[in-house]
Amino acid sequence: MHKLLEFSGNHWLIVSLLAIGVIWMVVEELRHQGIGGGRKSPSQIIDLINREDAVVLDLRSADDFKEGRIAGAISVPLAEFGKNLKKLEKYKKRPVIVTCQNGQKSVQIMHKLKKLGYTAYVLGGGVAAWKGANLPLVTK
Repeated sequence: MHKLLEFSGNHWLIVSLLAIGVIWMVVEELRHQGIGGGRKSPSQIIDLINREDAVVLDLRSADDFKEGRIAGAISVPLAEFGKNLKKLEKYKKRPVIVTCQNGQKSVQIMHKLKKLGYTAYVLGGGVAAWKGANLPLVTK
């Protein structure tokens, strides 16, 4: 322990940068995970849909949406999200689940929806996680 304190004192700049890096990494991971339980597993999403009549917003392209989507999902391509905010107002009183292909892009939209007063969640891992859990996708 004495050697660690001596090292820290002699190399305070390196230790400080390491501490800042670790804190930054933790904060970014929490933000990415959707602080406050925003990221949900496929089974948790099913519960929200069945018990709370949640609506699923699919941010993928129209072509990807046609290839396979969660039953009842609404296509709101990411590029057109800002234009479709009016269309989403009727879902403000219901939980909104945001999904994309692998869960990366949907976190930003979840945060935007929360700022607008929606109860929003992200399907962790996106549609890829849904497929990975062997859950059905609608193709017609």
